[in-house]
Amino acid sequence: PSPSPSSSSSEPVRPNPTHVNLTHAPKDFDLTSAVVYDNFISPLQGNKLQKDILNLMKQRRKRFEKGHWDAVITQYKEIELPPPPPPPLPQSHQQLHQQSQLHQQRRALSKESYEVIDKVRCHIEQTHFCNNNNDNNNNNNSGNNKDNDKDNDNYTTVPWLQPHAIYLKENGVLSAHVDSVKFSGYIVAGLSLLSPSIMRLKPASPSEIVSLGQDYDDDDADEEEEDQGNSDSDRGENIDCNSHDKKQEHSNKCLDNVGHVDLYLPPLSLYILSGESRFQYTHELLDSGETFVLNDDEEIVVHRKDRISVIFRDAKKRVI
Repeated sequence: PSPSPSSSSSEPVRPNPTHVNLTHAPKDFDLTSAVVYDNFISPLQGNKLQKDILNLMKQRRKRFEKGHWDAVITQYKEIELPPPPPPPLPQSHQQLHQQSQLHQQRRALSKESYEVIDKVRCHIEQTHFCNNNNDNNNNNNSGNNKDNDKDNDNYTTVPWLQPHAIYLKENGVLSAHVDSVKFSGYIVAGLSLLSPSIMRLKPASPSEIVSLGQDYDDDDADEEEEDQGNSDSDRGENIDCNSHDKKQEHSNKCLDNVGHVDLYLPPLSLYILSGESRFQYTHELLDSGETFVLNDDEEIVVHRKDRISVIFRDAKKRVI
């Protein structure tokens, strides 16, 4: 089994290859573009984050939605996680802003949950952005000091969108889709809580690739228009395939590029989709009761019950 990221900060953090089933993968699938880290956070961290999310949804009176405007997800509720509260105001200002501060604090997460968010972001920066290295199976940067990485000319400062938490009911559906690239960038990642699930990746159809390219082009046309791109249910990511030729090449290729890749997502795990898996493949959650093959001689039936996922996305524009 892969080492637990929460067990020792000195050990390299490596994805668990048994959690990615390549039995039916297309022949040219990029193995480095979809990875799963088992036990990325501890049970204590997972319980605290779960409690914070449920409390926040209760405060904001979030109700389960029967469907979303893009017809991708049903029986869910979603919330944007708030940034950390500002530092305490000077004594002379406290009375004037006391009510506002208390309001912000009530809606803030716990210190432990913010530490989890920082842990995920730092890991993604080190494995997918430092030295322009996206080969996170090798994890060449896992043990490096982040300050040393910043000295490298190729280090990328990653601006992040606020993470979203999605509560999907047991009978909820997340159907196959390719995320928009209108506001977010190269990465989509998710922490899984409550119950296990299976995520399936399939080559996107030519029509999906064309519409995806249109999203990118439209956004370039009105680039000056800053947006609330982290708004509810913005499902966006990669800007790596911004070449028309590259999109057309994939559109032609995927006509006969059949197959799929399954990811096993147990509670406390972290999955990361980048590059090809993010941009050129659809992703969906399979129904409860589907079978996942961990290796040649071990199969497990995955019973997906109520599930919480915390979604991480980098912003579309990055400062290099």
